[in-house]
Amino acid sequence: MTTEREVRYRLAPRDSGFARWWALAGVLLLLGLWEWSVRQGWISPVYLPAPSQIASALAALVQNGTLGPALAASALRWLVGVIAGGLAALLLALAGELSLTFRRLIEPYIYFFYPLPKIAILPLFVLWLGIGELPKYVLIALGVFFPVFINTMAGLVRLPRLYREVAAMYPVSRGRYLRTVALPAVLPELFAGLQLGCGTALVLVVAAEMIAAQTGIGALILHFGDLMLTAPLLACIFVLCVAGLIVQALLAQWQRYMTPWRDHR
Repeated sequence: MTTEREVRYRLAPRDSGFARWWALAGVLLLLGLWEWSVRQGWISPVYLPAPSQIASALAALVQNGTLGPALAASALRWLVGVIAGGLAALLLALAGELSLTFRRLIEPYIYFFYPLPKIAILPLFVLWLGIGELPKYVLIALGVFFPVFINTMAGLVRLPRLYREVAAMYPVSRGRYLRTVALPAVLPELFAGLQLGCGTALVLVVAAEMIAAQTGIGALILHFGDLMLTAPLLACIFVLCVAGLIVQALLAQWQRYMTPWRDHR
């Protein structure tokens, strides 16, 4: 007899591995053409340095101790913002699950402020909260809050009525209902919101550091841009891209661990 797992395996798209090799080959080919074009003089290194020049600049930033402190400062701001914004969004979404009145009360404000460019209100945060780290933390947390709340709330709204009816048949507390029924059911939506929020947080970290910080990757990029040092500037951008890939990979692994019942092909 064919089991559900076997059916899902047969219907799942196959990954023979060739696609990944082709993608890697394409990247290497692009880098090779890029390097060759710069060496031939077709592209000015002032505007677009060769990959080898960017790699040398990255190595120099690591060796002279410039990159480490900047990366640590940006990582701390990102981490504080993600934790604060993510927790606030999750708690408010769960509160909205327990109280329809509360949900209807806060949703208009959420959707009113969500389209607002978050970086535009950084000067207000500096005015209200003073010069320091707190305005940047609040800005980054705000960027994380909206996608996490909206995705989690959407998952809770779509929660099958059967789940609530079964939970109502047993004398379970509200906290236990959230912990054992609601939260596990919306974990996929929660992680989708976290993926969006973490990416938004990275963008806001760099933007905030360019405007109101003396340390961090964003401040470093602005410094190199002012001096027209393109190679170290692109090296910093490369570090940000790698950081984004690492964050998304860690989130994917965490989601697989937290939702073992789902097919993560």
